[in-house]
Amino acid sequence: MQFLDHTYIWDWCRTHGFSLEESEPINGVRLEEDASLIHRDRLVHDAADDSVAALLLAGDVRRVLGDWDDCLAWVTDSDVWVNEEDWPEHYRWRGEHGERRSLDSTPGHLFTVDDESDFMILASHAIKCGWDVTFLPAKGEVSTGVRVRCSHDEWIDVRSRESIAISAPEQPG
Repeated sequence: MQFLDHTYIWDWCRTHGFSLEESEPINGVRLEEDASLIHRDRLVHDAADDSVAALLLAGDVRRVLGDWDDCLAWVTDSDVWVNEEDWPEHYRWRGEHGERRSLDSTPGHLFTVDDESDFMILASHAIKCGWDVTFLPAKGEVSTGVRVRCSHDEWIDVRSRESIAISAPEQPG
């Protein structure tokens, strides 16, 4: 797993075929809509501030992303629901990977297929804390045709070339 600053995120996106809107100021760069992603599914959830529900939901996010070689998790907003964020937990996890920079300066988390457990940690933490994060999977250095966006407003949006459904997982008794 690698932590990427804005410049490396943008380079990775360009290299892997994810177009960017670059007409705004440098911190306003964002993904362009992808017209080939014709299917959409949205799930409203209540997993914020619930570790178990967030972990189960992260598993479903992982499932809908499908098969990939690399997946960029790009955190685009945090500090929205300050009472639900666990910064010490997040920075402890980053520190275990040798990362000392802040989430603001390195909002990109680049996972390989060997980083499954770290993917689940970040995805569940982002859902639990109410962060905006976009997951961009790539296989063979091109988009897989799936894009998932988690919102601080407690919804998850799946855009894809083929129909994929995301569902709220059943919580244990």
